[in-house]
Amino acid sequence: IADYVAYASLHLDKNIIFSPLDPFGEGDLDKWRKLLYSNFVYAFSLSKQDFRMLLCKICLFPAPSAFIKKSFFMEVGGYDESIKFLEDWPFWVRTAFNGAYFAYIETPEVDYRISPNSLSQGVNGKNVRFEEAIRMTKRKTLSFMKQISPLFALEGFLAYQAEYKD
Repeated sequence: IADYVAYASLHLDKNIIFSPLDPFGEGDLDKWRKLLYSNFVYAFSLSKQDFRMLLCKICLFPAPSAFIKKSFFMEVGGYDESIKFLEDWPFWVRTAFNGAYFAYIETPEVDYRISPNSLSQGVNGKNVRFEEAIRMTKRKTLSFMKQISPLFALEGFLAYQAEYKD
């Protein structure tokens, strides 16, 4: 927390600060280190438009490492409580479209347990609530895609329909 506070005090314009996660626990931890949000530097090098487009398609940020300015969190309305699981992704999208200034600390600041029995993995690697939250988020993201371009929104809509058939 001290590293976040120190960084935030030097970068007052940043609303949300992230760092990579440092995985521990069971399984191939090197694989998880590569998978867990290892593309921060790339994401932060994108133009504002490309950054928003990428964020509409994938969850770029790990909620456990988010350090959010409280006034900004309240200003954008916090998390969407209609999504009971994975509520961070639609929040990142909404904040990106509402003027968020993101920052990235390159050193892992948060330990993250890897377990085959975690809530996100569920029974045998499948969690129905998690999958439903992803579906809801993808549906909600379609309205943000329209703000980028009609063609991008159409692409998102067709991909959503192909995947979920509703």
